[in-house]
Amino acid sequence: MGAGNLTLNIMSLGGLALGVGLLLDNSIVMLENIYRHRDRLKKNIDESAHSGSKEVSSAIIAATMRRTGRKRKQKKQLRCK
Repeated sequence: MGAGNLTLNIMSLGGLALGVGLLLDNSIVMLENIYRHRDRLKKNIDESAHSGSKEVSSAIIAATMRRTGRKRKQKKQLRCK
Protein backbone atom coordinates (compact mmCIF):
# COMPACT_ATOMS: atom_id res chain seq x y z
CA MET A 1 0.00 0.00 0.00
CA GLY A 2 2.83 2.37 0.75
CA ALA A 3 4.50 1.95 -2.63
CA GLY A 4 1.34 2.78 -4.55
CA ASN A 5 0.21 5.73 -2.39
CA LEU A 6 -2.98 3.87 -1.50
CA THR A 7 -4.70 4.25 1.81
CA LEU A 8 -6.88 1.71 3.57
CA ASN A 9 -9.95 3.77 2.67
CA ILE A 10 -9.22 3.53 -1.06
CA MET A 11 -8.61 -0.20 -0.72
CA SER A 12 -11.92 -0.57 1.16
CA LEU A 13 -13.81 1.37 -1.49
CA GLY A 14 -12.27 -0.81 -4.16
CA GLY A 15 -13.42 -3.92 -2.33
CA LEU A 16 -16.92 -2.50 -1.92
CA ALA A 17 -17.08 -1.65 -5.61
CA LEU A 18 -16.03 -5.19 -6.48
CA GLY A 19 -18.64 -6.65 -4.14
CA VAL A 20 -21.43 -4.47 -5.51
CA GLY A 21 -20.43 -5.34 -9.05
CA LEU A 22 -20.52 -9.07 -8.32
CA LEU A 23 -23.90 -8.75 -6.61
CA LEU A 24 -25.33 -6.80 -9.54
CA ASP A 25 -23.95 -9.26 -12.08
CA ASN A 26 -25.36 -12.26 -10.22
CA SER A 27 -28.77 -10.66 -9.76
CA ILE A 28 -29.02 -9.85 -13.48
CA VAL A 29 -28.26 -13.48 -14.37
CA MET A 30 -30.85 -14.71 -11.88
CA LEU A 31 -33.58 -12.29 -13.02
CA GLU A 32 -32.99 -13.03 -16.71
CA ASN A 33 -33.40 -16.74 -16.09
CA ILE A 34 -36.58 -16.22 -14.05
CA TYR A 35 -37.91 -13.99 -16.83
CA ARG A 36 -37.12 -16.70 -19.38
CA HIS A 37 -39.09 -19.26 -17.40
CA ARG A 38 -41.99 -16.83 -17.08
CA ASP A 39 -42.06 -15.59 -20.66
CA ARG A 40 -40.97 -18.48 -22.87
CA LEU A 41 -41.95 -21.50 -20.78
CA LYS A 42 -45.27 -19.93 -19.70
CA LYS A 43 -44.94 -20.83 -16.01
CA ASN A 44 -46.70 -18.95 -13.22
CA ILE A 45 -44.80 -16.47 -11.06
CA ASP A 46 -44.03 -18.79 -8.15
CA GLU A 47 -43.03 -21.73 -10.32
CA SER A 48 -40.83 -19.62 -12.58
CA ALA A 49 -39.06 -18.02 -9.59
CA HIS A 50 -38.41 -21.39 -7.98
CA SER A 51 -37.29 -23.30 -11.07
CA GLY A 52 -35.42 -20.36 -12.62
CA SER A 53 -33.38 -19.67 -9.50
CA LYS A 54 -32.72 -23.36 -8.88
CA GLU A 55 -31.41 -23.74 -12.43
CA VAL A 56 -28.67 -21.11 -12.17
CA SER A 57 -27.85 -21.06 -8.45
CA SER A 58 -24.95 -23.51 -8.65
CA ALA A 59 -23.44 -21.68 -11.64
CA ILE A 60 -23.69 -18.35 -9.83
CA ILE A 61 -22.06 -19.75 -6.70
CA ALA A 62 -19.26 -21.34 -8.71
CA ALA A 63 -18.61 -18.16 -10.71
CA THR A 64 -18.58 -16.01 -7.58
CA MET A 65 -16.21 -18.36 -5.78
CA ARG A 66 -13.90 -18.37 -8.79
CA ARG A 67 -13.86 -14.58 -9.06
CA THR A 68 -13.24 -13.97 -5.37
CA GLY A 69 -10.88 -16.89 -4.75
CA ARG A 70 -7.21 -16.29 -4.22
CA LYS A 71 -4.63 -18.00 -6.34
CA ARG A 72 -2.49 -20.22 -4.20
CA LYS A 73 1.19 -20.37 -4.85
CA GLN A 74 2.52 -23.84 -5.12
CA LYS A 75 5.27 -24.56 -2.67
CA LYS A 76 8.32 -26.32 -3.94
CA GLN A 77 8.85 -29.58 -2.18
CA LEU A 78 12.33 -30.21 -0.94
CA ARG A 79 13.57 -33.74 -1.34
CA CYS A 80 15.89 -35.13 1.24
CA LYS A 81 18.57 -37.48 0.00
